[in-house]
Amino acid sequence: DVQERPSAANRRELPRIARMMTDAVDGILGVMSKNPDAATAFLDPDGNGTGADHVGNDHLKYLLGSGEDSREWPKNTITGFGVTSFDDPTSKMGLGLALEAAATGHEPLQEGEPGGKPGPHTAAQARVMQDTIEILDDGAGGDKVDANLRKPLGHAMADYVVDNHNIL
Repeated sequence: DVQERPSAANRRELPRIARMMTDAVDGILGVMSKNPDAATAFLDPDGNGTGADHVGNDHLKYLLGSGEDSREWPKNTITGFGVTSFDDPTSKMGLGLALEAAATGHEPLQEGEPGGKPGPHTAAQARVMQDTIEILDDGAGGDKVDANLRKPLGHAMADYVVDNHNIL
């Protein structure tokens, strides 16, 4: 089988496409952030449905947790004189956006965009926020939040300022 070389126009597109396909799961989570209700339903730890139609949901634990039942996020590996593996620098970008959308009920803020009026939040959005904090802070004292999650989680936490004030 002889494969044709991509046309000049297609060759120009290859690097852009390759960058977008780093991690398909993370990519679809980024797309999901454009629909906050879908993101909330997907990440709500209480699951969906009632009675016999209830479906449990461990997506947050799977995506954010560590250990046996959590996702192994892709790593980049460089070979040469030795083998070096490191976290993909784009890893969890889509997850961060989906978490922000799911916990706030609105699309993630763009770079430099000011936040809107905080809250109110549904019970499902609050569960997503609460479980996210619990999973990420599990004995870590808040020291191990992935760099690509910090800004979206900061936006989400800012959206809960009224809730936090009322609790105090």
